[in-house]
Formats: sequence, structure tokens, C-alpha cells
Amino acid sequence: METSLRDLEYLATLASLRSDSYTYPKYVTSFSSGVGANDRNEIDEMWQDTMLTQFHDCIPGTTIRAAVDDNLEIYAKRGAQAAELIKDALHVLKADQKTESSPETTIFDPLRLKRDQVYEHDSKLSWLSTDKHGSGELVRSPILTPPKVYQEGDKWILTNQRLRLTVTGGRITSLVDLAADREMIGVGPGATSAGLIIYDDYPLTYDAWDAEIYHLKCGRDIAFEEVKAEAGELRSSLTAAARFGKSSAKITVGWQGLHQSKRRTQPDERSH
Repeated sequence: METSLRDLEYLATLASLRSDSYTYPKYVTSFSSGVGANDRNEIDEMWQDTMLTQFHDCIPGTTIRAAVDDNLEIYAKRGAQAAELIKDALHVLKADQKTESSPETTIFDPLRLKRDQVYEHDSKLSWLSTDKHGSGELVRSPILTPPKVYQEGDKWILTNQRLRLTVTGGRITSLVDLAADREMIGVGPGATSAGLIIYDDYPLTYDAWDAEIYHLKCGRDIAFEEVKAEAGELRSSLTAAARFGKSSAKITVGWQGLHQSKRRTQPDERSH
């Protein structure tokens, strides 16, 4: 919710600067004029509700059921409201930039970071390029060195010109920084391989709060039962699935190609 409000404030500010017809969704009348019918305090109201749902018991989930239900209702209402206001601001910004030579898709990044990376748009992968102000476009044919993903015996390998990741026996057994020629998974307690680990949770006193020091020694590795590879010109990925008890998890590691003109790479929007 905080991310949505941050995005709304930035985009609404841009829209109000670029168009006289747009009204920033926050208006405070003076004491002398009183409260009028045209008052808009939507941003303040959304922030107030967000702060309410971040009461110190709400965040870890240790409130009663009624409080949880109230929080979910507030998030649903304010989330939809923020999305609609962001849509209004983007509509103004897109109209302001529209020219005969403008791209079909206009990009505004509220983080205002210079980016050159893979982006998924309308279920299709494109190359996203933005400037330091967060304004950019989707590039149709970037010059890239594509990443590779392949199986070698019992190993699954995902690599580009900067990193190489290896999955063996259901665990991530190697992650090499090729530029530094350095293995980043070190040998040691809990670090002989990487991946999912499950811990026992039997607190001595308070079920919702205690985490005993000995819990750190109760971890058990969970092996990936299935690994799938997906290769592409812009991005290649490994998707690994695991099951434990009645639960399941799916993890996707995706790397983009290296932009040859800038000799650097970044994780794409879906990598995690």
C-alpha cells in the first residue's frame, strides 16, 4: 500500500505540473473559507488508513480476527482507490506526451532510476530503457548477448557473461561471479548449498513471539523435486519446485542478457 501511495504522489505531482486541467487529489481549504464541496483529501485519507493498519500488532499478524478482517477490508478499498487515481494521473501524462513520433507505450518509473532491463508487458518480454527521471520506452530490438540455460548430466546451469548458477541434486550448489572469478556459496554450517530450509518452531513460552537460539540448529534442507529451464533471447530462467508436508513452493531465477553497448546487467522484473 505504501508503494502505491508513493507512486500516486509522484505521478500526481507530474500530472499537476504538466496539465492545468488536472487537480492533485489533496486540497485543504483555509479556516476562513470553511470546508467546501470541492475539497479533495483522498491522499490524506488513504495515508491515515494505511497508518492505522500498521499498528504494531497488525504488522506481525498478532491481532484478533476482527482486526485482521478490518485490515483486509481497508486494504481492498484503499488499494482500488489508489489504482484508480494512478490511472487518472497516467492518462493525463500520456496525453501530454502524445505526438506523431511518440512510442505506443509510455513508461513512467516512480523510482526514477536509470534502467536497461527486461520487462514483461502484455504477457510479452521487451527491453525497457528509462532515464534518471523515470521516463523511457520499450526498445523493440536491443543489442544483447543472450543468457544461456542448459542441462549437463545431473546439473542445471544458468549463465550470462557475469554470473553462473548451478543446481545439482535439488540444491543450488554453485553461484559464481565470473567477473571476479569468485564462488559466492561458501562452505560452512548451513552454507554448503543454497535453497529452501525449513525450521522447527516450538517456542518455550509465547507461541506468537518466541524464537529460541537453538532454532538456528534445527534447519532441514528441502530439495527441489522438479527443475525446468526456459531459454530466450532477452531472458533465460530456471524454475524449481519443492514440496514439504502439505505445502509447496516454486522459485524462478531469471537472468537477462547483457546489453553490449553498456556492458552491464541487472535482474529483470520477475527475477527473485
